[in-house]
Amino acid sequence: NQRFSLDIAAFSGYYGRLSATENGDPFFTRNPAPPHLVIPLVYSTNGSAHTYGAEVFANWSVTRRWRVAPSLSGIHMRVHDPRNDMGSVVALARSTPQHQLQLRSFLNVTRNLEWDASFSHIGRLRDSGDGSVPAYNRLDTRLAWRVGEYLELSIAGQNLLTPRHAEFHNAYAVRRTLVERSVFAKIAWRF
Repeated sequence: NQRFSLDIAAFSGYYGRLSATENGDPFFTRNPAPPHLVIPLVYSTNGSAHTYGAEVFANWSVTRRWRVAPSLSGIHMRVHDPRNDMGSVVALARSTPQHQLQLRSFLNVTRNLEWDASFSHIGRLRDSGDGSVPAYNRLDTRLAWRVGEYLELSIAGQNLLTPRHAEFHNAYAVRRTLVERSVFAKIAWRF
C-alpha cells in the first residue's frame, strides 16, 4: 500500500570453468643467477560453483516524515573442483558472508533538516587458512541541512560502534586493512 511495501527475491546461479591460480611444484634453478627457488603459479579452469539465496526488503513510511527500511539477505556458495586444486575459488566462497541484516531510518526533522541512520550486521567469514573474520556491527549516521534550494551542509559518521574492524580475509599474508571509524563534513551545491 502507500505506507508499506515488501520485496522478496530469490536467486540461483551456476558457474562453470572457474579460473584460479595455484602454486605449482617448487624447484631450484641457477639460471638466471644467483641460484634461487621458483614457486610457479599454475592456472586452471576446472571448477564450478552454485550460488543460491534470498533477500527480503521492506519500506515502511511510519509517519509522513519518518521512513524505515529493513532488509535481510542470505547467500550460500557450493564450490566443486574435480582436481581439488581450486583453493582460491574456495577462498572466494569463504570470503562471502552468509547473512547480512540492515535497518535504515530516514527522518525529516524539519522541512530543511534530515537525519539518516543505518545499522548493519554482517555475518562472519569462514576461515580460509589465515584466520576467520568475525561478524561485526556497523552504525552510520548523517545530519543534513538544506540552505535554500541549491545548498546542502551535512556531517556524517561511519563505523561508529567500533574504532576499527576487518571486512576481508588477509589473502596475501600482508597486514590486513581495517576499516576505521570516520567523521566527515560535506558541502553540496546543486544547480
